[in-house]
Amino acid sequence: MIDGSTIQSIFGPFGSEDSLLPFFGPLTLWVGMYTYSHVKGTSYQDWPIPHNTHHFFGMIFATLSIIYDNEEIFPERVGVLWTLSFFVIDFIDCVRVMHTAYLFHAVCVLFLSSCNLMNPSFYRLRMNSRAMYLELSSPFMHLSKKTRNPLHFAIFALMFTCCRVVWIPLIMKRLLDDGLPWTDYKFLVVIAFYGLNLFWYAKILRIIIFGPPQKEDKKEG
Repeated sequence: MIDGSTIQSIFGPFGSEDSLLPFFGPLTLWVGMYTYSHVKGTSYQDWPIPHNTHHFFGMIFATLSIIYDNEEIFPERVGVLWTLSFFVIDFIDCVRVMHTAYLFHAVCVLFLSSCNLMNPSFYRLRMNSRAMYLELSSPFMHLSKKTRNPLHFAIFALMFTCCRVVWIPLIMKRLLDDGLPWTDYKFLVVIAFYGLNLFWYAKILRIIIFGPPQKEDKKEG
């Protein structure tokens, strides 16, 4: 494992509540990619580079946060602001194309990420980092859409099952074990978010059983 002092020297300064660089730095990147996609006439939602960039580095941040579990070494807010900045642009694009399901997804993520930043219990449990592993399925979704290879889709379906259908309830249990009532509005948003993922999972199972429809959705989340 990398020495904690090395990680601290790199990310420690970004842990200050006065530092907005962890938000506006990535936001500049996402705005640049979003602008580029429109200049090139490419659908931002279908372009895997910004999504995979967010997921790859987000999972690195999540892993560092969970492993060290020390704000002085790796502040949780670095990963939270990385995710918030990404989904601000995702939200804007979802509004532009008016895709209801993905707009709901973006709203849920923005709300829960804000809770992860501002709610002491969520922050202490490093919920944003734990939730980041949901995105392990997303690169395989982009791959299967590009190749139309049944094996790639099978891998995506397996990853979606593990990283979303199974993992989200484990996150929910952790919140309940920490004392969050299931009637709390924050937990109800998590339930709604899980319901959206089950909706997507039903579509995945339909494809496995009956084959792909003539017109497929653009992304799973």
